[in-house]
Amino acid sequence: MQKKILILSLSAGSGHVRAAESIREEAQNSYPDTTIEHHDLIEFVRSPLRLIYRDFYVFVTKNAPLVWGYLYKTSNSPVVRETLHATSHIQTLLAANLSRFIDTFKPDAIICTHFVCAEVATSILKKKGIGIPVSIVITDYQIHHLWITEGVMSYFVATNAMKKDLIAAGIPAGHIIVSGIPVSPYIVATERSPHLYKQFKLDSSRPIVLVLSGGFGLQDISSIIEELLISKLPLQICAVAGSNASLKEKLNSLSIPVHINLHVHDFIHTIHELYALADIVISKAGGLTVTECMARGIPLIITEPLPG
Repeated sequence: MQKKILILSLSAGSGHVRAAESIREEAQNSYPDTTIEHHDLIEFVRSPLRLIYRDFYVFVTKNAPLVWGYLYKTSNSPVVRETLHATSHIQTLLAANLSRFIDTFKPDAIICTHFVCAEVATSILKKKGIGIPVSIVITDYQIHHLWITEGVMSYFVATNAMKKDLIAAGIPAGHIIVSGIPVSPYIVATERSPHLYKQFKLDSSRPIVLVLSGGFGLQDISSIIEELLISKLPLQICAVAGSNASLKEKLNSLSIPVHINLHVHDFIHTIHELYALADIVISKAGGLTVTECMARGIPLIITEPLPG
């Protein structure tokens, strides 16, 4: 019988979604006879949870990053974790569409790249009395207590230190796999080529700086671009504004010296192609971005990391 795998992510930051998509790509390549579907939990939840899960994250990280840092630190405790478990039945009710999808799709395994996905999925399965194994892929380089979820069978972590932290928190060693953070196979496989230079209107003889603002464009990278424009070097700057239309407009309004080229992009699904061309990347310290740059071997300058 053909196996089915359901991968769940949450678009509170683009990294969780990219990690899930990377798992889907690699799993589909390795197991072509397996049916694999990746869904954003936002697709299944009602407005109250959508507001909490995604819109609240976007608003706070953009407008009050120190508040986000405070919430991150104060929620990193077993007490808060247990409080979240106690409200899981409410989340299950608000995510009734996911429950129906699980009934229809009938996955043999569920893989989650965000703790909320695991919380909701395990609650649904517990209520139904279904024994589908649920795994969590942690997309950070340190353990936060909210990742620890009752009913999860396996934890995939980036480092041995994270495994030790999970063991200290009470997770059996046999349930923890040190796998690294998943990145798309295209991150490493994509090569520089005349076609790519032509596609992005770039000159292979001049240095290329890739500046990222995050999937939602939450980081105002205009000040970084302005600093780069002071350079005497014949730079080619590729600035990715994500889904932030006002940031894109702001970048396009900058005065560019004649010896520098600025290319402003929206949210780009083929980021591996820009990685292949970039000589250096400037970005905040997102777990996926850091991992992608390490996998590709690109120098990374980290700026304005979010607290926590």
